[in-house]
Amino acid sequence: MKILNTFLAMSLLIISCSTPQTEKETYESKVLLKAITNNVLGEKINFPDSNAAITSAIRVLPKGESTGIHMHEGIPVVFMLEGEITISHQTDSGTIEKIVKKGEAFVGATNNWHEATTTSDVDAVAQVVFIGSTDLKNTINKE
Repeated sequence: MKILNTFLAMSLLIISCSTPQTEKETYESKVLLKAITNNVLGEKINFPDSNAAITSAIRVLPKGESTGIHMHEGIPVVFMLEGEITISHQTDSGTIEKIVKKGEAFVGATNNWHEATTTSDVDAVAQVVFIGSTDLKNTINKE
């Protein structure tokens, strides 16, 4: 009986301490961008002529937060891993808004003041690759 009680106690302990299985994210192989020649605003992409440099980062923008107004000299290539953002671009024609959701990719505008805000119920997470040169700044914040 003592062995049975010990076995039951150990079984309950193991069951109560085990972590529940969470749903695992699955990904499929697919082309995100192919031979893109224009950015998100429809402008021709202007690649640097010299001193080429590539920077890659994961950017997390918490739910309800904003990047603040900024611009990029290097070309940002973005893939949304989680959440949704709304980007407000300031152009000569007025404000242009673009919504980007999880699983979407785009080439961002350069030398254009804009701001991104998380508009999903979860944090927005993006992989950003800047294609530029050592002479260009990837991000310039408006002061």
